[in-house]
Amino acid sequence: MFRRFAISSLAAVGLLVGSAAAAQPASELLEKGIYTEETVGDLDQAIEIYQKVIAEGRSTRAAAGQAQYRLGCCLLKQKKNTEASEAFEELIKEYPDQDLWVAKAREHLPGKAGLPLQPAPWNEGEYLQLIVKVGSAGLVIGSFVWSVDSSQRNGKDIWRMKTLRSILAEPDNRGMSRVDVEKENYRPLDSTFRHTLLGRTDAEYRPGEVVVTQHKDGKPDVRTVKVDGVYYDNEEGTHLMRCLPLAKGYQATIPIYASFGGGQIPIEIEVVAKETVEVAAGRFECFKVELRPVNQAFWYSADANRYFVKLEAGGITAELAQIGYNKPGETKPYRAEDWGIAFAVPAGWYFYNQASQIDKSAKTVHLIDPEAAGREFVRVSKLAAIEDNEAKKSARAWAEHGLETTRKSFKEWKVQPDSWQERTVAGFPAVSAVGEYLADGRKKVAYGVFVLGKESASQWMLTGCDPADFVRLRADFDKIVETYQAK
Repeated sequence: MFRRFAISSLAAVGLLVGSAAAAQPASELLEKGIYTEETVGDLDQAIEIYQKVIAEGRSTRAAAGQAQYRLGCCLLKQKKNTEASEAFEELIKEYPDQDLWVAKAREHLPGKAGLPLQPAPWNEGEYLQLIVKVGSAGLVIGSFVWSVDSSQRNGKDIWRMKTLRSILAEPDNRGMSRVDVEKENYRPLDSTFRHTLLGRTDAEYRPGEVVVTQHKDGKPDVRTVKVDGVYYDNEEGTHLMRCLPLAKGYQATIPIYASFGGGQIPIEIEVVAKETVEVAAGRFECFKVELRPVNQAFWYSADANRYFVKLEAGGITAELAQIGYNKPGETKPYRAEDWGIAFAVPAGWYFYNQASQIDKSAKTVHLIDPEAAGREFVRVSKLAAIEDNEAKKSARAWAEHGLETTRKSFKEWKVQPDSWQERTVAGFPAVSAVGEYLADGRKKVAYGVFVLGKESASQWMLTGCDPADFVRLRADFDKIVETYQAK
């Protein structure tokens, strides 16, 4: 925004200052600007002179750097805080050799701007999937996925950063967040945070303010929060730290805005160690970054990729399991040779295993859809281990067996009588059905596909789905089921 402001103001300089001023050396023009600001007290005229020095005095960097600083000060006096911050940031960016004025500019940016952010270390379509564990035994309870794609908005290049959360807990604990940021400086344009427990909050970032919309009981609650300087959205924080010049002993304060309740939070970070971390995705030399006051620890790879490798927070540990890339039209294959099963999910979908500590005769693979709008999984059981012989007589019998467990798990569960469909999956007989139930007083839709094979039987379940999302989710879910291969 500051650049647009500068361009429009410079157009008027020639009219107000005149040709005689244009011929003055930068140093003399700077003195005139100081006199106009401090003695005459005409801030508007001083701003125009300082901008003239900046425009014409690039070769005289000392004068231009001081003029840039004084421009910011004039804007502060006019209470144009956002434009002032942008002027100080411009000084830090364009005149890093002007130590005195850079230091003075930083005094006006107390952790709210001027972060030394580096070019993005990720590639187009990259995603990092971390598996979430708890306890000394490392019990898998879910998965986080961080992804980033490039796009455009109003002709401006942006990064679209997305986070998916899927935690296996009751009550239902999953969600999606998305934030669009300017590609050049990572400043947020807007964001959406949606969670089954915390609801939905949208944020729009404007100069000097954030417009926050919380959705409660279907009604939007809009409020405008004034901010002084640049704030980064909480949902881009993980990516943002990848762009910092991490090194042992490095410290910084990141001005974070958490739209879903936290508001303005200055997050202090410090690289406290360099450690070797071994996770499912490989072995990495990492910088350990501690965050205060939230008491979290992040590990980022020390190579040029700055992969997010590990997280410790609130009694859980998340570890990098996969580094991948989403490409339009490209699917992700899943295969378990020991079980003789395979399937594929579309780009934007993800999966992870949950090993049972009790039942070794069954395997559960959880799916995550692109919006975390439902809870999806496939559970494969060895036919020989199924004790209920009646359940093995037909696909419909197998479905009735599986839905009995569902009925016990969900409140007011019922199958829609006309939803039963016979089908064939992986060359085996199968049936599907749609059900509905109540969760937190709201209607939810569930969908199941039941396949009876020669050596195994599978239950494909889509639950926790709002009726408005069901048609879309079912279509993608059915496409995944149709890729299923089994014995």
